[in-house]
Amino acid sequence: MRWASLVATALAVVVVHATARADCATAGRPEASDITKVSLLSACFGPCDLRLDLSRAKAGPVDMWAKGTPWTATLWARHRAFRLDGSFHLRGLAVQFFASRLTNALIDDGFFDLRLTVIPARFSDVSQRRISIERCGVTTMLPPSDYYARDAEGKRYDELYLATEGMILEEPWIRDPDTAASPAP
Repeated sequence: MRWASLVATALAVVVVHATARADCATAGRPEASDITKVSLLSACFGPCDLRLDLSRAKAGPVDMWAKGTPWTATLWARHRAFRLDGSFHLRGLAVQFFASRLTNALIDDGFFDLRLTVIPARFSDVSQRRISIERCGVTTMLPPSDYYARDAEGKRYDELYLATEGMILEEPWIRDPDTAASPAP
């Protein structure tokens, strides 16, 4: 009887939490406005390491030009081709526009529609590329690049990843002070 009461309470908390987020429809297509976090990791053990963390701010004043809750964006990079080395951030409207472009592109390019065929890892010390998105309290993380087949869906994910990485690298990132000792991704 006590377990039934605990389960009922837990379900009530889940239902209240789910209904409090009006932008997260329980059925239907994912929307960019549902996304609260995007992470990208590229670990190639050398000249092209990237780690992006893009997330909606949890509290604070709402930017009057941004729709909804403002975003924060941080980037750690060691990328020779783009001369990025250290920690970076975006400021003001730049981060809001970047977040809007990136989240809409990921939805439009079918991130949530990808159906990758997972394969056992052949090696453990190879470069990794990964994108994860938090939407409506659930994190969707596609497998690292060496863990999926190179079929049509795998190639589609590779294209999506490269387009996302390109969007990140073309932004006007501002170097954080004293970032020479930043940790690797």
